[in-house]
Amino acid sequence: MSRLPKNAKILEYKIVDHLGVGGFAHTYQAIDTNLNKKVAIKEFFPPHLCRRDEDFRIEPVAGGEAHFRNYLANFIEEARILAKFDQPNIVKVLRYFEALGTAFIIMEFVNGKPVGEYFAYDNVIGEERVLRWLLGLLRGLEAVHGADVIHGDIKPKNIIINDEDEAVLIDFGASVIYKTAFETAEPFDELHLSPGYAAPEQLAGGGAGLDHRIDLYALGGVFYEAIAGENPAMAQQDGVDITSDVLRYEKYYNRKLLASIAQSLQADPDARFDTAGRWIEFISLSPGERLGRFLKRNRTAIAALFLVCSAMAYAIHYVLVNEIDEKNYKYKLLASTSEVLDLVRIGDQYRQKLRDAIAYLGDYGNQYRSHADRILPEGLVTGRNNRSSLENVHGAIDETRQKLKDIDQAIMELQDKYYFDDYRIPLALADEVIKQFGLRQKTLNRALFNAYIEYQIVVQAAALGLEIDRVALSSLMTELEGETSELDLDSVVTVGEPIIRDFLDSERDRNALAAFEALKQETIGQIRVIADGYQKNRRHGEFDAIIEQARISQRPNQLDLARKSADALAAAIDRDQAAAAKARARQKRQAEVRALINAIDSNMIEIKPGAFRMGSNNHGYSRPPRTVNVLPFFVLKNEVVNAQWNQCVKSKKCRKISNGNGDSYPVTQVSWKDTQNFIQWLNSRSTRFNYRLPTEAEWEYIVRRHGYILEELDSDLSSVSVRQTNERGVNSIVGNALEWLDDCWHGGFVGAPGDSRSWNKGLQCDKRVVRGSNWRGEYDINEDNVTYFRPFGLGVLETRPALGFRLAGTLK
Repeated sequence: MSRLPKNAKILEYKIVDHLGVGGFAHTYQAIDTNLNKKVAIKEFFPPHLCRRDEDFRIEPVAGGEAHFRNYLANFIEEARILAKFDQPNIVKVLRYFEALGTAFIIMEFVNGKPVGEYFAYDNVIGEERVLRWLLGLLRGLEAVHGADVIHGDIKPKNIIINDEDEAVLIDFGASVIYKTAFETAEPFDELHLSPGYAAPEQLAGGGAGLDHRIDLYALGGVFYEAIAGENPAMAQQDGVDITSDVLRYEKYYNRKLLASIAQSLQADPDARFDTAGRWIEFISLSPGERLGRFLKRNRTAIAALFLVCSAMAYAIHYVLVNEIDEKNYKYKLLASTSEVLDLVRIGDQYRQKLRDAIAYLGDYGNQYRSHADRILPEGLVTGRNNRSSLENVHGAIDETRQKLKDIDQAIMELQDKYYFDDYRIPLALADEVIKQFGLRQKTLNRALFNAYIEYQIVVQAAALGLEIDRVALSSLMTELEGETSELDLDSVVTVGEPIIRDFLDSERDRNALAAFEALKQETIGQIRVIADGYQKNRRHGEFDAIIEQARISQRPNQLDLARKSADALAAAIDRDQAAAAKARARQKRQAEVRALINAIDSNMIEIKPGAFRMGSNNHGYSRPPRTVNVLPFFVLKNEVVNAQWNQCVKSKKCRKISNGNGDSYPVTQVSWKDTQNFIQWLNSRSTRFNYRLPTEAEWEYIVRRHGYILEELDSDLSSVSVRQTNERGVNSIVGNALEWLDDCWHGGFVGAPGDSRSWNKGLQCDKRVVRGSNWRGEYDINEDNVTYFRPFGLGVLETRPALGFRLAGTLK
């Protein structure tokens, strides 16, 4: 177990997910349960130096205690330093603390995705975006390096582009390893170096000679990949010199930006920028501003350089004058040296004008190409300005530029021959070419601007998942084509962004409205489906009001409320229906019980009072015989059957019995205690009889006085619907099932009462009398002894496969 499990809680932070593991730390996504806010947690855990026990505590491995403590101390120190930074391009440390034998750093959770996900060979990241990301990271590194911290592991994975499209540097884990190596002067192998981003001096091994310039090399590698779409290491394997290769993207990016990346990728650390601040100055300052800073830093050297330049200027002037002298004034024999120099200067001025125009066209063409190459070759909605038409324009720019080059060459040849009067023809031609291009440039810029607008709308809409209204976009493009205001290429992005944003905002609103309408129709359809299931219910009309509530909803939460109302109504109807069904079931149950009571009441047979001789001297347990006066009572015609017993089970007053017989068979496998539960339940519902078990005297009285069916002595269990009644109509009194009686068991009749009441007092009342013939072959019961034979009593909790009971009772 190396990582903390999900849902583990450290202080107020609950682990949600494991984001990754490095050479010495785990990183988790967590929730601050106090603030309900996402955070990132870095836990100090160098796996080669420690282990985690079952209680999640961290223990150093034997022999690694000192290293573990050094790393842990530097881990905490780095947290203290980083916590002081409030720089938007550096991940913010919120707090740090020690726990579980290790330390934890709580950082802000940066929403976004690694910058590497933007890199691809066929995906050009705009110059403005590249520059913004680079400057932000350099400002962050400037602050970090100023605190004497080296990141040490800059790579695309450790740079997140957040929701504001800003680059944020994360994961300062390697800095702890470097710091420890510097302090202990020991080599290290804990850090996995990333090819293409690790500086050559890092790959050479050891940490003592490394400084902050390894971060600048790594940052150069990241932005080489951003521009070239290829990992620097892969390019180098193919024999590419990345420091010069990056410069070939000049048509897409400012050369100054490319040159700065090339400088950062120099193998020699001294050839790179000294600091992140120097890099920022190089790409963000104008030449004049850089010169001013250079002069301020190098006052003495500049003074000496000024003297040298003055001397060189004098020497050049001397050579030029003597050269003119040597040509003997071929232009005009009577011209003075000053006149000739003036004409030469005029020619130089014209040529400079041409060179400026040529350079401008070159820059303009590159800028135009940079924009044009980003336009989709196809797939634009209106297709009015596609890449093909823009490439034709770029060819016209190159053609104009070549014309000016030819004119410059012609003027140079005239100047070399001192044919100054012939300047007029090429200069007039140059002015006309420049004039015509100037007139056309407005149209070119507008076409490029319109194409850029449409391209950005199409691409950004696709990224946002928006469906574009073709009519609205066509109307926008028509409006833009009718614009007559001046527009230069530098303004394409700045002027275009508000237009793009406004259109996408309107499309977002339109898409949201369409999505809301679709959601509304979906919700109404779902409510109708729910309502259809309750068409026959009296409350079905209430769904119509809920549907109307959904129809007039203006927000998704109102639709959600309508759907919940429909669900709540359906649940209420279900509860009502369930309650009604329960009431019907209760009524049915009550009707069944009433039918049972009525059936039992109607089958009670009255037995008249009388006297008889009970017992016999022929059996030990039946002695001594005695005369018994029988009181009047009622007895159930049949033994209690399974169907009647199951009514008590349904009322949860009797236990369930499975004897494998049908409903009309006697219930068997019941104990004496079971019979009392049934009788108690029955008496709670009967209004006519007080039910009980027959007494032994009553049972023997019926057998002796009213007879029995002889065939029953050898019979097995049978349905009570088979009529085998004696003269009083009592069915199967000695056959079918054995029957529990109410009397306690006594070994004989000594002390028995003289009437037919239950003899239920005695020392062995944990046993009760069982009478009948169905002993399943245990005893030889025949016609001679059946009336008095009583083998033994059974415990009140005992059961037998053929043991049931019959009811007796008196009127209430």
